[in-house]
Parts: sequence; C-alpha cells; structure tokens
Amino acid sequence: EYWSHAAAFLPMADYRYSLFRKQAIRSGANCWFHRDDHVMTHVLDRIRAEGPVSARDFESPGRKATSGWWEWKPAKRALEQLFLDGTLMVKERRGFQKVFDLAERVVPEGVDQTLPDRREFIRWKIMQTVKSLGVAESGDFSYGFPNMKTDLEAELKELVAEGRIVRCRVEGERERAGFVLSGSVERFGPIRYDNRMRILSPFDNLVIRRIRFRRLFGRDYQVECYVPASKRRYGYFALPILWRDQCVGLIDCKAHRASRSLEIRRFSGWDSEPIAVPAKRTQEALEAFAEFNGCTRIDNASDKD
Repeated sequence: EYWSHAAAFLPMADYRYSLFRKQAIRSGANCWFHRDDHVMTHVLDRIRAEGPVSARDFESPGRKATSGWWEWKPAKRALEQLFLDGTLMVKERRGFQKVFDLAERVVPEGVDQTLPDRREFIRWKIMQTVKSLGVAESGDFSYGFPNMKTDLEAELKELVAEGRIVRCRVEGERERAGFVLSGSVERFGPIRYDNRMRILSPFDNLVIRRIRFRRLFGRDYQVECYVPASKRRYGYFALPILWRDQCVGLIDCKAHRASRSLEIRRFSGWDSEPIAVPAKRTQEALEAFAEFNGCTRIDNASDKD
C-alpha cells in the first residue's frame, strides 16, 4: 500500500520507484502535517520492541473519538509520516485499520531496493502513464508531480525522439495532442467492446483525474460525500457506471454488513435519464458488486416506496 494517484495497492515489482517520493519526504519535502521527531522516535521504538501496531494501539483510555484526519492524535500522525517517508509499511489491515511494521520486515527478500535517480524515475513515470492510460496527453504526465513538469516535458521529447513513444491526435470537442506507446497504433483494429457493465471506484484510473474524465465523457463528476446533503445530486457515494465506451450513469449503494445486504439507493443516468444497459448485464454487475462487498442480498430502495 502506498500513494499513487490516490491511496493504492502497488506492484512490488515497482517498489524501488516508490522510494523516490519517500526519500523526498524524508528529506523535508512538504507533507500533510507538521513533523514531530520526538513522537516519531517514540512510535518507532515501540514498533521495534513490540512488532506491528495500528493507530488503535496508541489509544488513551477514555479518549473521545475524533471526527476527521485533521484531528489525528500525535501517534497517528507519526505513523502516517513514517509510512509516507518509507520507514514503515502497511503489513496488513484489520477491518479498516492499517497495521504498520518496519519496512525491512515487510519487503519480501529479493525485491530491488535501489533508489532511482531523478531522470530514471521521470522516464519510468512517463512510460507507466502511457501504459496505464493507453492514450495520454501532456498534462497527464505531471499529475501528482507538478514541480517536475519541465523535466517531464524534456524527457517526453527524448522518448519520442528515441521512438519509444509516438505522438498522435485525440479527437473530441477540440483536437488535442496525445501520446501512445510505440507499436500500439499498429495493433489497433476493429473496436470490440467488453459487454460487461462495470461499476467504477471514484479512484479508478479512468475517473480519478476529473479533467480527463470530462474530456472523455463530457460529464462533471465528484464524490458527493464531501458535499452537504442538501446539495447532493446523485448520492453520498455515487459510483460511475461504464458500459461499452460510455459512462452511462451513477449508482449510489450502501452495504449493510450485519444483514449482508446491498441497498441500491439510486441507479440512474446523468440528469436522471434512464440507463440503457441490458437487464442481464445490469444484474450480473450488481451481483458481482454485492459479492465484492460481502453481501448476499440486493435491496432496491425504490421497491420500498
């Protein structure tokens, strides 16, 4: 677990490239909160002596729970700081609780842990971006690393000159410059759609960069759990629905763990239009989503009205 476009599971094969960001944070790069070396030392000493811990292990008896990350207690902030700078890693999760341990006790033996230099990291990031997105535009490469924009553009030109990446044109409301992997254009053939309906996470590669989402689908999307209830249009945690090559609507669900039921609170197209997806594909997607959330039953809120 670490940060990519958001909190994510990352392949261990790419572990060494996470060290570039971790080293920068350890050297004093901006982080979410003030660094408290005294508390961090205390937390580390305890982990070395006792083994893996979660933030809950530092709870004070009778302490009232807080309501947001900005109210995190000192030990919780220290754990996250040590996680971000690579000293600690997430060994496992207990429910939603991250369990931290020393990185050297978590990284499997044989994993490359050499620190890439700046140029090597930038070239890797460019290649990963194109591989992940299929067609990338210039602004996609600096997402998450705005201070590297100039270097990224320079290395992108080098990779184009080397023939590893090819320039292309992206059609849409306005024609834009794009980039694809060398050889990928030659592999393009007749479009063959995947007929499964897909319910996407708000942090999916296709969704996370809202500007790109708008360019692809002509829609503005946001996670409305951060929006006051009176101003929500689609629901507390409405998720985008992908069908063939279109984002056709949103679904807002709630998993009731005790009864193992998935409640469908809202299921509609943009602006409340009907969703034109075959009933069979819809049912398959809902059943898979319910199973993913540990639910065995699906309840439609509209059926109760």
